[in-house]
Amino acid sequence: MAPAPKPAQAPWVLGGFRVLSYIVSFAVYDFTNQIWLSGFNDSDSEMSLPLFGRTANEMQQLREENEDEFPIVTNKALGTMYNFSVKAKADSFNDQVNFRYQLQKAAPINWVEDAKPRSSPSRSRPCPCRS
Repeated sequence: MAPAPKPAQAPWVLGGFRVLSYIVSFAVYDFTNQIWLSGFNDSDSEMSLPLFGRTANEMQQLREENEDEFPIVTNKALGTMYNFSVKAKADSFNDQVNFRYQLQKAAPINWVEDAKPRSSPSRSRPCPCRS
């Protein structure tokens, strides 16, 4: 099981209010493979609401006020299907190439729209992690 998300330790102050961010690391898998994604976002970006249903500020408040409900909220995301936009980066160290994957966007699956054929050639390229 992936560790629970932790709001960033250094909040931004905007208009006198703390604005927290998510820093998450979790496993994503399908029938062919599993990869680890890392994600970082501002509290109002596209990743915060779909994954946990709450902003980073709301998650921090929940963690401080009702510690028993916090894992319930984070565990709701386990086993749930999303459409992810992921950025892959190859790093080389000692002649060994490692891939790092960063979550850019998360959205709930829209089964009707996703079932329609796409003409984009980028959809036909295989994932570099499946060698």
